[in-house]
Amino acid sequence: ALSVRGRTIAVLAGGPDRPYPPSHRRLYEQLLDRGAVISERPPGARARRWGFPARNRLIAALCRATVYVEGTHGSGARHTVEFARQIGQEPLAVPGPVTSPLSEGPNAIIAESSSHAVIDAEGVLDRIFGTDGQPPLPGARQAVRPVPAVELGPAARRVLECIRSGDVVPQAIQASAPDLSSREIAVSLGELELAGAIERDHGGGYRLAGARSSAR
Repeated sequence: ALSVRGRTIAVLAGGPDRPYPPSHRRLYEQLLDRGAVISERPPGARARRWGFPARNRLIAALCRATVYVEGTHGSGARHTVEFARQIGQEPLAVPGPVTSPLSEGPNAIIAESSSHAVIDAEGVLDRIFGTDGQPPLPGARQAVRPVPAVELGPAARRVLECIRSGDVVPQAIQASAPDLSSREIAVSLGELELAGAIERDHGGGYRLAGARSSAR
């Protein structure tokens, strides 16, 4: 995008002032000049493993269309697709060779008929704005999309119970629910935020939506 004088946004898993990986500092500086770098983590925060799937929900929410280019069944890209579905998007996918592990994810959602196949940028724009009798993607011509109610999975319900019990940070939730992986907890926190069940606390943790913070 930058090479054709376009604008792009990078969503970081760590603080907005810490390029990740550090070897990408030059790209980071270009983004600051001709795009944006954003994060919900505070300045100085290091990127943690759970932060990557958590930030994927922001990527989905920022986009008019989520395009699944490559990824295995359990990849972070698949998580982004699931977040996109939860907010009413129809994900797009680029088909690839059936012998390639990196095409497993896109090919799967195309085969499930839960995604529209695209092979170039023109196809993406056609799906966003509508052409040749095809309606535009939901939300393509409105600034704000209502978030539909979602049915919470077992992991998300478990995380919600932990928060109700006073475990307000991922580390505390992990201690109370050791059978859940850090990735499951991060994804569940994203689901709960999208469902409107929880919200971020000023102290960096989570609380039930509408609850007053106990921090002083």
